[in-house]
Amino acid sequence: RMPRMVKMRGLKQDKCGLLAHGGDDQRRNRTSLRVLAAGFAPCLLFLLSLFPTSSAFTQSSLGLEAKYGVGVRGLQASATARKHASCLSPCAATKALPGVTRFFLPPFRSTAFGSPATRKCSAALLAQADDDAEVSPLEALVDFKGAPCVVQAVTDKAEILQLNRKTRKAKFKDLQVVFADRPVRSWELQELDGTLPEPIVSPEKVHAELLITGGTCTVGELSSKLFQTTTTHLTAWAAWKLVTEDLYFTGTTQTIAAHPADRVAKDLEKARAKKSQEKDQTNFVKRVKDRKLKASDMDRVNDVEEMALNRAQTSPTLKLLGIEQTPQAAHTLLLELGVWDSLTNPWPARFGVVMESFPKSLVAEAISQIAAAKKLKRTDFTTMEAFAIDDADIPDPDDAISVSQGEGDSLQVWVHVADVGSVVRPDSELDLAARRRGASCYLPNGTLPMLPERIQESLGLGLANTSPALSIGFVLEDDGHIDNVQIVRSTIKVTRKSYAEAAVLMEKGDGPWSLMEEASFRFRDRRLENGAVGFQMPQSVVSVRDGKVDIKLQEHFDSNDMVMEMMLMAGEAVSQYALDKEIPFLFSTQGPLKDLSPAKYVPKKQLLKGGRAPAENPFEIANQLKEANKEKKDKDRIGPPETLAEMFEFRKRFERSQQKTKPDTHTGLGMSMYCQISSPLRRYSDLVLHQQLHAALNGEPLLSEEELLQRVTDTEEQVGATKKAERFSSQYYTLNWLKANPDYTGGGTCCALWQPRPGTPKIATVLLKDLAFFANVRCKQDVKTDEEMSVALSGVRLVEMKADMRHNVNIEMLYGT
Repeated sequence: RMPRMVKMRGLKQDKCGLLAHGGDDQRRNRTSLRVLAAGFAPCLLFLLSLFPTSSAFTQSSLGLEAKYGVGVRGLQASATARKHASCLSPCAATKALPGVTRFFLPPFRSTAFGSPATRKCSAALLAQADDDAEVSPLEALVDFKGAPCVVQAVTDKAEILQLNRKTRKAKFKDLQVVFADRPVRSWELQELDGTLPEPIVSPEKVHAELLITGGTCTVGELSSKLFQTTTTHLTAWAAWKLVTEDLYFTGTTQTIAAHPADRVAKDLEKARAKKSQEKDQTNFVKRVKDRKLKASDMDRVNDVEEMALNRAQTSPTLKLLGIEQTPQAAHTLLLELGVWDSLTNPWPARFGVVMESFPKSLVAEAISQIAAAKKLKRTDFTTMEAFAIDDADIPDPDDAISVSQGEGDSLQVWVHVADVGSVVRPDSELDLAARRRGASCYLPNGTLPMLPERIQESLGLGLANTSPALSIGFVLEDDGHIDNVQIVRSTIKVTRKSYAEAAVLMEKGDGPWSLMEEASFRFRDRRLENGAVGFQMPQSVVSVRDGKVDIKLQEHFDSNDMVMEMMLMAGEAVSQYALDKEIPFLFSTQGPLKDLSPAKYVPKKQLLKGGRAPAENPFEIANQLKEANKEKKDKDRIGPPETLAEMFEFRKRFERSQQKTKPDTHTGLGMSMYCQISSPLRRYSDLVLHQQLHAALNGEPLLSEEELLQRVTDTEEQVGATKKAERFSSQYYTLNWLKANPDYTGGGTCCALWQPRPGTPKIATVLLKDLAFFANVRCKQDVKTDEEMSVALSGVRLVEMKADMRHNVNIEMLYGT
């Protein structure tokens, strides 16, 4: 009946408001009605009675009851009722229900509405409302989270227009009315995104006047004081921005007060300092872009260096410059600015290798312990010929060899090792420092030792006239077995030889050199019978001297193999000794080879026959290894790969070696028990075993198996980082060499072929012969593995650690094929 009632009263349709009741959680009454607001209280009360009861509504109900005699005591309105009631025009609501004005008007501070008629109604509404009533404006300029906006509609929230010309809804508590003297249009809102007018009267003067009066003012009054003109949306917003800066003024748009003078003085000083800093940063950015840094700028790039070395996760300087915060981006910037040169090697630091020098207190402890170790009782072996065979420039020789003829066909072998365990005691400061490093790091541009240099100088074999050593003696039988193991502290006189010099002496067969070669042959043959697999990939020696990179292929001599066999013998002998003496110990083991493909080098059975329970006694393990390999046919025996491509693939089949508290097979070496004992100056795992042997010799308490394993396990991550740093550093300086030789061409062997996607050219992994360096090359013609390829350098990406090589193909030959 409502449209008819509207017509009967002769009122226009645009005087009506739309009330669409949507309900709350109870979802009652989904009726949509058009309600005549002016003079139609009974219908309005009927509609209000439909709303669910959720919030108290007492003052308005009393007003309605008094004026219209309608029993509405106790009537309540929910938040949903407020929303739908607000759809009534303010003018109609005011005329119809002056007593319920506060119910219909959502909380919001203003006096203005969209049209002149509604503004007039709202003014009347304000006159009727209480002092604490809050009224909502339309088309008023408001502050929403520091940004200017214009109110476009009001429901349970305000719908505001933003500077980006998008609308959104905002809570009333998040808004402050800045200018409501007249409607603010959308194009006027966009003006606020530009330059605001400058005050006629300085903020300092207005601030002083406000301090004297001691009162407050509104944003409109502040605008009038500053600009000496009628307030506009521009001047109001400019005045409000001064308030939000919180320098001179504070408060809301209706109550603005002046800050105390002493606070303003302090804040001004901070603002000037901040402005100076921003100007300095702007000038710094300009100098970086121009690649013209000043000496004072070096402190600014410290955080960039920390990022490049992977020691920091963020870099304020890179963020300021708008550069990605990664080690690679930081490295690139440092090279471009000239802060680093191409020879600056970031890889040891990136992998966390300890690079700082040893403190003086630690050096002093080393000197003290060295003096104490000299007082220990030692066996005099100075009349025994002992040879330390190593690279010519090695700074820390730590093993030497003596071989003499024994009874019958047996050989008496002594392997002397630097006596580091007598100086570095368990849990001492020296021990903790070595444990922290894990191993010495050998880089092309220098060595990062595990122990202070004073220990190397005093204990390195052959560096002085006589050297203290831990000597491991045993009898090597004709079949390569080891017997009669003994370990003593000794004093030896060592003769140092390089691998090249030792190879010449072995070839001549003079004196003990023929016996050393014979001993190595016996033990090697025994290991091969047990299924040992060994091969040598080409390697290079990269060094940096006087700012130049030098690369030489590492020569492999027979003396290298001989020394390796001697150290393996010592490892087995000490393992036997520890088992016989029941000393808790650590043994190096390696699992069976991975079966990656049905290549000809994949044995059908790996060392032990399938299904046979593994032996616990190491001697039983050795017998099983020997018997298992005897049963194998020639085609199934594990043999070394012959070509470079086979070696490249075969490397992937080796399992990672592990440290265990019980002896177990080491597949690659073909040994039933083995421990690493020959490098206590270089490896912490070797040093721990030396400390255990010294405790046993001195009758001191021994470390338990768990303690031994825990100490070595604690260093595994650092040892792995050290190995990666060595490998990446060698590759980094090789790339430097290639960068210095942009016309490089060379030959290599195709070790592997792979195809990124079907239909694309194949990529060959080429081992460059003269550099022992692997590079990926896109093939321009068909290539097979182990085939020779000619390549040429296209470019070097030093930061990315890549060398771009192209297939150097003869065009005439290519056309011919």
